[in-house]
Amino acid sequence: MKYTTKFLIDYNPWLDSNRNFNQQKALHYIRIFIVSTGFFIYFLLNPIIEPQLFIILSIIIIYCTLLVLSRRLQLSLFRKRYLSSFVDITLIFFLCYFSGGPHSLCFMAFLLPVLVSAIEPSFVRLLLVMLTTLIAMVILGMVSVFDHRAIVVAAVYIIFSGLLVNVLSYSDFKILANYAIRDGLTGLYTHQYFFDKLGKLMDESVEHTINVVMIDLDDFKLLNDKYGHLYGDRVLRKVADAIKANVRDTDIVVRYGGDEFAIILPEVDEELCNNIIARLRDSIVNLGHFKHVSLGCARYPEEAQDTYELVDMADKRMYAEKKLKGKIPAETHPFQERRLLH
Repeated sequence: MKYTTKFLIDYNPWLDSNRNFNQQKALHYIRIFIVSTGFFIYFLLNPIIEPQLFIILSIIIIYCTLLVLSRRLQLSLFRKRYLSSFVDITLIFFLCYFSGGPHSLCFMAFLLPVLVSAIEPSFVRLLLVMLTTLIAMVILGMVSVFDHRAIVVAAVYIIFSGLLVNVLSYSDFKILANYAIRDGLTGLYTHQYFFDKLGKLMDESVEHTINVVMIDLDDFKLLNDKYGHLYGDRVLRKVADAIKANVRDTDIVVRYGGDEFAIILPEVDEELCNNIIARLRDSIVNLGHFKHVSLGCARYPEEAQDTYELVDMADKRMYAEKKLKGKIPAETHPFQERRLLH
């Protein structure tokens, strides 16, 4: 099955994308500052600049300036990050080639594309950029002055810095992301994460079934009024634990709001989905706090093609069952019954 591997960390796709884009924008300003500073320092140390070096420096400054001014170029390179890193490495390669090879004052600029990749969660991308950078450094030495000591020292600095920045940046992001996507009371995913993740799964799973199950705890308000909100909070935590105990680790369990829960079940056929719904109903009722609970289910792509259409269908089926005041017998086939109700 496609979604059998448990995620190593939880993250919100929207949060991750905005975080990385904002960091990329900041790096555009840092990039142009470094290039401009390097240009003036080199000019002060070498009043007479070779034409080839001047051309390369001018291209780099123009490129960095366009990155700052052009939002379209920013978005384009943000979506093609490997290309962006390759362009940076290529420009640094020629800058060093025309200014002394491994002995160039700009040689440590090879650290820049590595640090840009290090702030992103993708460790594979960081390794690829590191490898490409090291290969470019070796080739630079082969076509100019091969100083193995300078190359090895620079390589150690680049690898160590890239890994350190990745670990520190990613650890902070992991903490912030978990605060952003987890409900404080139940520890389940949040409403926003539900829609972000569902949309992402639907985009990636055109040919695979995705089930959405909505759950409402009938008469939860009466329980709150009778025993108090702290008691109600304990009940919600118990219900959350019961739901998690009856689904797979890879299924997405969400506190949708108040006493409503939602579940995303990727790649589950109709029969298994019905069995899961029956188990969920029994396990929640068996906690002893409710005589009945209302559940609604909808399937993608058979019944809906849009995220909100899918959730709305499951939600309407849940409320249709709720109106029956729990009169649907446990042995009733959940999916067929919901088609009739909707």
